Amino acid sequence: MKKILFVIVLVVVLLWSCNKNNTEPSIDAKTMSEIFTDLSKANSMANMKTADPTERANLLASYRQSIFQHYKITEEEYQEQVKLYLANPKLADKLNSYLPDNSLQKIE
Repeated sequence: MKKILFVIVLVVVLLWSCNKNNTEPSIDAKTMSEIFTDLSKANSMANMKTADPTERANLLASYRQSIFQHYKITEEEYQEQVKLYLANPKLADKLNSYLPDNSLQKIE
């Protein structure tokens, strides 16, 4: 009986884990493209402001924090959303459709 219960619990946990990977992003593609664009601009601004690597890293961290505050997300939430978009080619294509043509690079 214990073995059967263990197997049932194991199957439920595995199914739950698999379903968790198929979740839809909570940030829509248009907003994600805006976040990408803002982060790209922040990176460029930090690179133009200083040649000192430490100062540049601090400046970029400050810019990123401001961007995430603006969109009311954490960096961890952002990273999780990126993973969700990149794990699904259709979502990645939708995200690419919102990125400006003059973007430095599009998501592949």
